[in-house]
Amino acid sequence: MITLYGCTTLRVLKPLIVAEELSIHYEQRYVDLVAGEHRQPAYLAINAQGRIPVLEHEGRFLSESNAIARYMADMTENTLYPRDPWTRGEMEQWIAYFSYHVERNFVNVFFSRVAGPKLFALKTDEGLVNDCLAAIQKEMPYIEGHLAKNDYLCGKDFTLADVIAFCDVLGFEAAKIDLSAYPSFLRWYESIKHRDSVKKHTPELLASPF
Repeated sequence: MITLYGCTTLRVLKPLIVAEELSIHYEQRYVDLVAGEHRQPAYLAINAQGRIPVLEHEGRFLSESNAIARYMADMTENTLYPRDPWTRGEMEQWIAYFSYHVERNFVNVFFSRVAGPKLFALKTDEGLVNDCLAAIQKEMPYIEGHLAKNDYLCGKDFTLADVIAFCDVLGFEAAKIDLSAYPSFLRWYESIKHRDSVKKHTPELLASPF
């Protein structure tokens, strides 16, 4: 039995999509971030950093959303997490690219424009937003060019790279990041947005400013 701790945030969505795609039985235990539940001793006992998500499996605990998603995807033979060394390497390349060069900028704009003001009454940091938007526009032509020639990040197959990349950028609509100049990216994004595994959880996610 797998247990996933966390409310449905952009990062928690990654293992949730994997579980739905691969029909992995799991239980989700809600962690109320606004109420500070993640800073309570009971939660800190399973993640000393007080972050979500956390996976519990057979009495052991695993943190970091990408690591959890990989662990779950590796539980069965599937095309989501390919075994071929070259395809696996290509997939890891795209996961690393989005994690190191893309996610931070999208998340910073989303938090500054949406989550921060709504949850914590924070003012939007316009300087940070402008810097992140400039960085996003620098990276997007590369992503657009690749997706203009491929259905998904690794070609014709939907893989874990697409799951992670999609969740890394999911907040762009709410954050009013204009990506209309990138039709191939938007085609890719919409195709994932309408998968059953994603639609099951995005209504809850969209109701929350994460």
